[in-house]
Amino acid sequence: MQEEFDRLEEITEALLGPDGCPWDQKQTLSSMKKYLEEEIGELFEEIDAGDDEKTMKELADVFFNVYFMTKIASKEKRFTLKDLLTHLNEKLIRRHPHVFGDAKVETLEELHEQWDRIKLEEKSSN
Repeated sequence: MQEEFDRLEEITEALLGPDGCPWDQKQTLSSMKKYLEEEIGELFEEIDAGDDEKTMKELADVFFNVYFMTKIASKEKRFTLKDLLTHLNEKLIRRHPHVFGDAKVETLEELHEQWDRIKLEEKSSN
């Protein structure tokens, strides 16, 4: 898997590099919103259709859009992929204290209550 991720990194760097694609080079987070939205819509259609192969391909398109937008942000010195992954990992651990901590939940209802409480705490601290 690392090999494929490294390959994606090389491809994206080439697209955004000096000899890369003029269209890719001029994209911004704002300009990419419509493409991400379009890809998410296509993904939902394939999930609903139950076609695993097409779902995988559309999910790949969504993943690339998110990854590409992160590279744009990094190029603009706004945030990096490492920043995004650090935030994601910390959030997943924080929101799952029943897995990564000492919290105990017996039912899905308790789990949802815990989740809502954590989200509320996060919003109040931001």
